[in-house]
Amino acid sequence: MKRQRWLHSTAILGISVALLAPLTTGTASAAGAAGQAAAQPSEQVVVSTSPEAPAAADQGARTAAPCNVYNRTVLCWRTKLTVTVIRNRVVTGRLYGTITQTINLKTTSRAFSERISLKTDRIVGNAGGIRAGFSVSCGSGCRARSTGVNGKTLRVGSIIRGKISYSDGVRFGRVHQARTRYVLSPLKPGYVPGPATWRSPIDFRCDDRMRRTSTSRGPKAGCVFPRFTPTLTTMRSLRFIAPNIRTWQRRGAPKVLHRNNFLTAANRRAVCGRATLPPGWRPPAGWPLPATGNNRPSCDEYAFAGTNEGGARRGNGYGWVPLRENNSQGGRIATFFNQQRVLNATSARTRGDAFRVSV
Repeated sequence: MKRQRWLHSTAILGISVALLAPLTTGTASAAGAAGQAAAQPSEQVVVSTSPEAPAAADQGARTAAPCNVYNRTVLCWRTKLTVTVIRNRVVTGRLYGTITQTINLKTTSRAFSERISLKTDRIVGNAGGIRAGFSVSCGSGCRARSTGVNGKTLRVGSIIRGKISYSDGVRFGRVHQARTRYVLSPLKPGYVPGPATWRSPIDFRCDDRMRRTSTSRGPKAGCVFPRFTPTLTTMRSLRFIAPNIRTWQRRGAPKVLHRNNFLTAANRRAVCGRATLPPGWRPPAGWPLPATGNNRPSCDEYAFAGTNEGGARRGNGYGWVPLRENNSQGGRIATFFNQQRVLNATSARTRGDAFRVSV
């Protein structure tokens, strides 16, 4: 009898749906499997998985808790597991479980880790004595090593806990983006395993593009979840810049920007190039005096010049702030980009990473 390959959960969707009906020992179970009779081994253990989709964490959250949520460096999600035992093309048992996975990235390292737990919630019929065959991969140039899960027996009430260590080999100036990939094979003596394959619900990204040269002191390689949009909040403490940003955001300037330093000079000229102080301008209350040198008025544009949304666009504008505060803003933005690994665009025509500005 020809053996069918079971390499992805979607490949077993047809049989798993047919097998979700309550267990019986009569002709109903046999009829449910009859359509697959020509392709199935007579003794088989099949796995199906139903992962839950995680949501972006609150912008103020530092960790991705509770599960099924993610932020810039932490992803947690759960997957429902069903193992179906088939003998002579009749369902003789099922095992139900829950897989919980948490990936922790580091913005300053290519190495990251994952915690995985497999809880057996219920066993029905002849689904006992099943061991977990487990493997993991993370794409080209990335190595993964798992411990604690492979070969362990699934028992009701017990939780199998494992750890996965990753090491990404991304080189200087390069970016590697992928999803982690998992294969779970149910091992039961005398039965042919039908593995399930699933991936992490979102991509991780490791890069070494933040340094100017391979020997510079800038941020070395690190990893993030690029789908999460980080929020810049350090403008809030700048006395004159913060209300300037609030003003233009209220007037329609975007709160989500995309980094693009290739556009900085042109965008700045378009907004501040011809800006002049209003006649009779006087320093407002709180302005550092005298209003000369580092305290002299400086044109502060929003949206930021070094973004795709900057320049003379509808809703954008400028205000006057002390030069020292404007210089401080530039340093704070650069620090935020480095800490969150907000990658620059690759040209004036492309878009870099998104980030949110909150004041």
